[in-house]
Amino acid sequence: YDNTPPFAGIAAPLPGVFYRSLPVLSGAGFDNVAVTTISLSIENTSKAAPNCYRPNPNNDFEGDCGAPSAWFKAQGTTTSWTYTFAPSTWQHNNVYLVRSSATDNALTAQTATSSATFTFDIVVPTASMTTPNMPGSPYFNELLASFVGGTVDSPAGIATVFVALSSNAGAGGWWNGSDFTGAAETYLPTTANWNLALAGIGFANGKQYLARVRTR
Repeated sequence: YDNTPPFAGIAAPLPGVFYRSLPVLSGAGFDNVAVTTISLSIENTSKAAPNCYRPNPNNDFEGDCGAPSAWFKAQGTTTSWTYTFAPSTWQHNNVYLVRSSATDNALTAQTATSSATFTFDIVVPTASMTTPNMPGSPYFNELLASFVGGTVDSPAGIATVFVALSSNAGAGGWWNGSDFTGAAETYLPTTANWNLALAGIGFANGKQYLARVRTR
């Protein structure tokens, strides 16, 4: 006699995370005796119904989420399940809800399904410098308090912008926090949208400098 419900948890995707690549879903199954089946259901919540995943040969999100066919068997084992997708499965700026459920030897089903929602985002973030005005007027003096720029990214948004400064066109001469003698880039964190304070950076009169900006 076994009336203990099994459980299938989700390891990937992590809930609330933005992914630019997600070729495999994964998780684990648990039971006091043995899990016999792990089933999955994936809903594209950015799409009007029908919007549940249909496995091969369809490999699309045209399934009825209320139908039994909206659930399909996981791959791998019942203790360590996976499911592999074609690269074209996920669409940019779409939100997906992944559910998992387990059944054990006594045909007892998981009490409440596990779930994780993620957003697919393949757009590369960009950052630009607006002050000094590049390339219109790439000159500045001691009156300029900060280098300023903008960023573009959607839907995830940009967490941090970093700037590295070189006095030798990028061939060494990087500002390392004390002087322009660094052999490699030292990226300085900036404030939002973005702003790098220039106080304490030892610029030399008549010298040309290279600024590299990267995002994360």
